[in-house]
Amino acid sequence: MGIFDGILILSDLDGTLLNTKAEISQRNIDTIRYFMDNGGRFSFATGRNYTSMSYFYDQIAVNAPSVTSNGAVIYDFGRGEAREVYALGDLAREIAEDVISQFADVGVEVMLTDTIYVLKSDPINAMHISYTKADAHYGDFEVIPKPWVDLLVTRDPATIAEVYEYINTKYAGRAFAQYSAPYFLEVQVEGANKGVAARRIADMLGIAEDGLYTVGDGLNDVQLLACTKNGFAPENCHEEVRKITSNILPDNDHDTVAELIEHIKRTRGM
Repeated sequence: MGIFDGILILSDLDGTLLNTKAEISQRNIDTIRYFMDNGGRFSFATGRNYTSMSYFYDQIAVNAPSVTSNGAVIYDFGRGEAREVYALGDLAREIAEDVISQFADVGVEVMLTDTIYVLKSDPINAMHISYTKADAHYGDFEVIPKPWVDLLVTRDPATIAEVYEYINTKYAGRAFAQYSAPYFLEVQVEGANKGVAARRIADMLGIAEDGLYTVGDGLNDVQLLACTKNGFAPENCHEEVRKITSNILPDNDHDTVAELIEHIKRTRGM
């Protein structure tokens, strides 16, 4: 038996596991490998979908399913397949058409389980595709395959704030929009979020309630941190995250996840 048996860590990527250069530090890599080699289960909990995060698997071969698309998809890298999908489906097209008609300058990306389609381009989603190294495709409403899992709306923060209010008012109870950055708005089916998916993964693996540890920095991590008493955040987290947890770790340029694992060792007397 390993010293970390019965412990699952689910970590956000951008702003948490990744530093400000969008890289995983060598200390994080080495410490996570040590954690897994000694019985721990580790995986990602991210707004990204498979195509924009798979290259990190080459650095850390996670040994638990991942929360992807902000909880809309539970993806198992070990099996090479989506275990569970909570898709917007036909509602995604309705919302996309509506938002584009109301806010002509926005960009819109459509997330499938394993790829991204750019439905409407703008300078911000062009940067997003480049930053995430996603294997993105371009297409119109009739070209993009179904089912559509979720949407990413991009534009300047002022416009995104208007879109946020518009979607959460008009589509309340069916879909919801949440920020992943001031210029990124994620739109998902009601009930799909990182916290729900994290609990599902813990149940899949037989992890007890006190064995689930989560860590994230952004507004789309609020449910992730709230789903367990062991929710942590890096020093660089959004101010709203500090209302959810007082468990603050060093910032993402100072090995946040490695510090979490060291914290677990200390507090559990390992």
